Amino acid sequence: MNKLLVNYKDVVVYQSDLNLLKNDWLNDQILAFQMTRLSDKMMMDNTSSVDTLQMVFLDPSVCSFFMHQLDLNDDEGEIMNLCRSWGIITSSTEKIVLLMIPINDQHSESSSPWGNYSSYGQQAGGYHWSLLCVSVLLKAKNNEKAASPCHQMYFHFDSSGSTNSGSAQSVANKLQNIISIGIGCMKKKDQSMIQIINCDTPQQHNGSDCGIYVLCFAEAISKHIIESPKVSMDQFILQDLADSKLWMGDILKTFVNEQYNGSTQMMAESVRSRIATDIKELSTKGRVYE
Repeated sequence: MNKLLVNYKDVVVYQSDLNLLKNDWLNDQILAFQMTRLSDKMMMDNTSSVDTLQMVFLDPSVCSFFMHQLDLNDDEGEIMNLCRSWGIITSSTEKIVLLMIPINDQHSESSSPWGNYSSYGQQAGGYHWSLLCVSVLLKAKNNEKAASPCHQMYFHFDSSGSTNSGSAQSVANKLQNIISIGIGCMKKKDQSMIQIINCDTPQQHNGSDCGIYVLCFAEAISKHIIESPKVSMDQFILQDLADSKLWMGDILKTFVNEQYNGSTQMMAESVRSRIATDIKELSTKGRVYE
């Protein structure tokens, strides 16, 4: 019997999902659970810069939705709802929204992402996870000198070389249109390819740890930004791609060195164990958490 262990804010985790944390490839449910937990933790920790910096940890199903089902030509209402839910709206003050997005090799495409959706993979499955971190700098709506109401930067972290480079490009291309349409700075769909910054990333040593690495990267980046909000804001506002690439890569190296003595194997094993313990403890206290 596949026992229901916990329903955490609509993320349902069963015994079969928990079993994956022993040493297997992680599925959507485990990533969704931990991204939700990270979101809650970082929201509690981010008290000093909440008005100028917002972090959003996406459930993999959200990425699957906008890649497979959202039509940029017809679904303006859905686009507006997505952007509002991420805090990407015009305001009277300058703000940065940071999206943490687990992406899968199922998101790679063979043709345009704004018309033909049959070119995408299946809505579930895939073989490799990586992290796309998107910085959206929202200019103050009363800033007459701003050339555009927002500026987007896309950082990709892949623990297996360039395995997910095609998927990352597909998601970035679609997302830049969603964000631009959502805040009203673009009417016509932009079919150009946005530049992705492929950051220096610790590499996995087996075929099953990609999901764990994604969760570690999301935790490392968000913790660093909360602990150094002024430095982080300056990096995104200056928009220096080369400098930002080095800065992001250094965050991960420092995280592994300081937290796990430079051992990515220790990191993966420790985080697997920590998430499994968390699920078990929540399960004993109560199955449903709103």
